[in-house]
Amino acid sequence: MKQIANFMRAIILTLVCLLSSLPLMGQADDNSSIEPLPKFYVGVGAGVNSFTGILGLSGTINVTDHVALRGAAGIGAWGYRFTFGINGHKDYRRGWNYGLSYSYYSGIADMKLDMEVNSGDKEKVTLDYLPTGTINFTLARSWRLGRKNSFYLETGYAKAIQNKPWKVSSGQILSPTSNQVMNIVRPGGLMFGVGFTFGL
Repeated sequence: MKQIANFMRAIILTLVCLLSSLPLMGQADDNSSIEPLPKFYVGVGAGVNSFTGILGLSGTINVTDHVALRGAAGIGAWGYRFTFGINGHKDYRRGWNYGLSYSYYSGIADMKLDMEVNSGDKEKVTLDYLPTGTINFTLARSWRLGRKNSFYLETGYAKAIQNKPWKVSSGQILSPTSNQVMNIVRPGGLMFGVGFTFGL
C-alpha cells in the first residue's frame, strides 16, 4: 500500500505541473488542422474505472492517421492497473474517438474490512483481491489545447472476465449483501475518465 501511495503522489505532482503549463499553450487557430498529427503522445488521466484507473499515466502511438495504439499504468481500487488497446479517430487531438482495450489488475492481498457475514453479524474479514482483467469499450471526446495537446472526456463499459475475483482468507462466509457489495467494487462496469494528452 505504501508503494501505491508513493505512486499516487508522483502522478498528482505530474498532473499539477501539467495543469500549471496550460495557460502557456494557448488555443489553436482553424488553420492548425493542416499540421501533421504527432506520432506520439504522453498523458495523465483520472476517473472511475477509467482507462488510466483512479489516477495514472498514458502513452499513445499513432500507427496511421486514424489508428493509434494506447497504453496506460495507474492505480485503482483493485491495485495497480495496466491497460493496452487500440483507438480509432479522425484527429486524435479533437473530435470523437473510440477504443477497444484490455486491462490487467494486480489485486491486493490481506484487505481487512468490516463486513456482514452469513450469520448476519458484522465481523473483521480478511480478503484477497485476486488479479483479474476486463475488456473495455470506450468512447471519448477531445478538445485541442495549443498545436499538439488535448483535453478529453471518456466513457464506456468494462466487461469483467471473472465473476468472483476475490477470496476470503479468514475463514468466514460473506452474506449475500456483502457479496453484492463486492460485485459493485470489483473491476468492471461503467467507465468515466478525464485527462490531458501532450503531443511530442
